[in-house]
Amino acid sequence: AVPPVAWPAFQTGCDPHVHGIWDYRYLVHGGGQLRMNRADRIAVPTLFDAVLENDSRVVSIHLPMTSPAPTHPQATVIGGIDSPSLRDAFRGFPTAQQELSRAGVAYDLSIVWKRRPRDFAELDRGVEKTAANFRARVAAAQLADQQADWRLMIVQFQTLDALQHRLWDLLRVAPEPVAPPAWVRRAREAITALDACVG
Repeated sequence: AVPPVAWPAFQTGCDPHVHGIWDYRYLVHGGGQLRMNRADRIAVPTLFDAVLENDSRVVSIHLPMTSPAPTHPQATVIGGIDSPSLRDAFRGFPTAQQELSRAGVAYDLSIVWKRRPRDFAELDRGVEKTAANFRARVAAAQLADQQADWRLMIVQFQTLDALQHRLWDLLRVAPEPVAPPAWVRRAREAITALDACVG
């Protein structure tokens, strides 16, 4: 249930006692400081390492616990929501940020759904931002696809998680939601936007 623990488990197939990530932060012994866990603290090889060892290319878009990006020339990585900055997120694919910007794609790391919308206008803006967020991930993946003959590509749509946490009652199929029908229709348009993005 803790993302920085779960994502290394996904990447390694190992539990925390093996991959070494137990929480968002770790204690620096001797200095008494808490620091954020990062990809370079994962104690065992990842799925990416296995693919790269076979001289194959890896593309990762917005996957948590991938920052800092691997320095391997066959790795094309845009870091996830836990990247310290947008600049840091693009460190593993430095040309992408400029190319996406030139194409009019606003790629960012912002969290769209920090709370449940207070009114329909806020819901409407959130759905628009969500759809744009999904399209930006797809644009980054398409750009990477044009530039790399990849063996493994992972694109993670993080905004879906926060959307489901905040609007779960509007998204469920049965029993029918008790919210106003316009709210239900608009919230579900965020899901259909993702459907359109992934084809």
